Amino acid sequence: MNMKLLKGWVLQFDIKEALDAGIDQNPLFTRFEDITVLVENLFPQWYTLHSDPEEINDQNGLKEIFIDDVFYKLPSEYDSFSIEAVCDVIREHSFWYPSDFYYNGSLYTGDIKNHRTTHWNNAQTGH
Repeated sequence: MNMKLLKGWVLQFDIKEALDAGIDQNPLFTRFEDITVLVENLFPQWYTLHSDPEEINDQNGLKEIFIDDVFYKLPSEYDSFSIEAVCDVIREHSFWYPSDFYYNGSLYTGDIKNHRTTHWNNAQTGH
């Protein structure tokens, strides 16, 4: 995993919501443009979470959905913030929340708006 590029908070937004909220024009959010790094490092976690084990899932189709989203990196000054604090910062700058959060390359998920989150990797491994 390329930890240097994925260090800190990476936020995944539906592209329509990001454009509607004007996130691209907000200096707080830096668009993450390296799709290869995202697909190689973040997509496997996202795919496992969003695929349905009871259905045949087209990995390429889900990869297209993943790539169609837009990813932003928060400045390094937010690297030590908890997910709750990051949510508070996002609330100040956007009506929309990210669909998924990644911290140092690990997926966080859950009821983001109500600050009930799970570090996905730990939830999967029981740690």
